[in-house]
Amino acid sequence: MSEPFTAGIVHGLLADRVLRGRQHRPALGGKKLEALVEELNNRVGYAEYRAGLEGETKAIALMRQAIPLWIDVWPAIREEYEWRVAAAKNSERLGLLSDVALAQAELEALDALTAAAKAVAGLGLPRPPHEENHGLPLERWPGPIVTDLMEMFKRATGDGPDEAGYRFIAAVIPKIIPGEEPSFDAVKIAYLREKSRDKL
Repeated sequence: MSEPFTAGIVHGLLADRVLRGRQHRPALGGKKLEALVEELNNRVGYAEYRAGLEGETKAIALMRQAIPLWIDVWPAIREEYEWRVAAAKNSERLGLLSDVALAQAELEALDALTAAAKAVAGLGLPRPPHEENHGLPLERWPGPIVTDLMEMFKRATGDGPDEAGYRFIAAVIPKIIPGEEPSFDAVKIAYLREKSRDKL
């Protein structure tokens, strides 16, 4: 998979859409631009990875609901399987065609499943994937990403002005979070909101 950001794309974006007049641009081929490109592509990869976890999280939530239900319901269902084993043994004694081994195997398999469900429930498993990833939330707009992108921008431009940073964020968000196309004003509001949260 090709990376959505290259040095040429980011340099062009900074020159054409973000920086005005004599505002400092990182040099094409320079370390600051290369670092910015790498950070942006890492952010895209992170966002894609986190988005994939959303479906997994929903599936695990359903599993976590089903496990206690299985444990609670199994004793009543188990009586039916015990009856099947007894019926198969009785049929066999009478010389009728019967599969005692199959009936017994079904009962044992379901008992084993119940024992496993109890062990899993006792350990609090399965855990949602976000818990396995330091509790990081799925990438959302607006959110903490706005301050992260502003920091990347400032490192690359030698502490460029916030207004240029807002234009930068508005330009790169669509590649990081598909479907999001924030305006300059939306970025500014989101950034100021996140900065005020950071101060609390």
